[in-house]
Amino acid sequence: MSHIFYKMNIITLTNDWKNESLYFSMITGKLYSIADNVRIVNLYSDVESFDYVSAAFILKNSYKNYPKGTIHLNFVPNLNVKDADFLIAFYDENYFISLDNGFLSLVFETKPEKLYRFERPCESFDELEFYPLLVKMILKDKLNEIPKSEKEMFRNTLSEPAIMNNRIIGHILYIDIYGNLITNFTKDFIQKHCSGKKFSILLQSEKNRIEKISDNYDEIDSGELLCLYNSMNYLELAMKESNLAKLLSITKKDNVIIAFEGQKEKPKDKLFN
Repeated sequence: MSHIFYKMNIITLTNDWKNESLYFSMITGKLYSIADNVRIVNLYSDVESFDYVSAAFILKNSYKNYPKGTIHLNFVPNLNVKDADFLIAFYDENYFISLDNGFLSLVFETKPEKLYRFERPCESFDELEFYPLLVKMILKDKLNEIPKSEKEMFRNTLSEPAIMNNRIIGHILYIDIYGNLITNFTKDFIQKHCSGKKFSILLQSEKNRIEKISDNYDEIDSGELLCLYNSMNYLELAMKESNLAKLLSITKKDNVIIAFEGQKEKPKDKLFN
C-alpha cells in the first residue's frame, strides 16, 4: 500500500483574545476553509488588550522555533497608528502578516528580505476576510506575481535603558504567567555598562534589592528575590516559589533600576518617589 504524505502548513495567531473569544473561532474557521493541510497555533498567551509591545516580544522569541515557511498572523493593534496597510513580510525564512503599524519592526532585527503591501479595506475586523486571502496567496505561491513594496514599513522602537551617572533605569518588557519580570536589560548591555562595577538591582523601592545575578534558582531559598539571564538573554527578576508580580502588585509601568555602589545620590536624584 502506498502512503501519500502532505506538507502541513503551520499558521500562528498572535492576538490579545482569550480562548473563548468569538474572533478566534471565526478566524480559525476561515483559515481551515482555505486548505485541508493547515495547522493553527494560538500564541495569544496572556497579552493584555492592545498591548502590541508584549505581543511583538512573544512572537520575536517564538517564531524561530517553528519550521521554515511558517506563516505568522498578527491581530494586536497599535491604537496610535490609523489607516495602515496590510503587509506580507518574508523574514528569516518565515512569513509574517500584519498591519503596517510598527508591530513587525519590533519583531525583526533587520529589514525583511521581501515586503508586499496591500491597501486595507478599513472595515470592522477586516482581517477575517483579508488575512485568509493573503495566506492563500502564500500557500499557492502567488507572491511572485505581485510587485514588492518600494515603501518601507512603519517603524516603532522600544525605549532603551536610560543611562545616568549613578544608575541605569530600565523597564519591564513582559510579565509571564508565573509573575516573573522580563526586563529590557540584555546580557550584552549589562556586560558592556556594568562590567567591573559593584551594583544592585532595585525594584519599586530600595528595600527590594538584589545584589547578584544568579545562575539558577537553586542558589537562593524559597521566597527570596533573584535575577538571572533567561534563555533569551534578557535579565529576569523573580521570587523563588512565589508570584513576584502579584505579591508586590507590579505592573509594566514599574521601573527596574541598576544602582551603582560608591556613588552618592544627589538630593534631587532620588531613586524612588
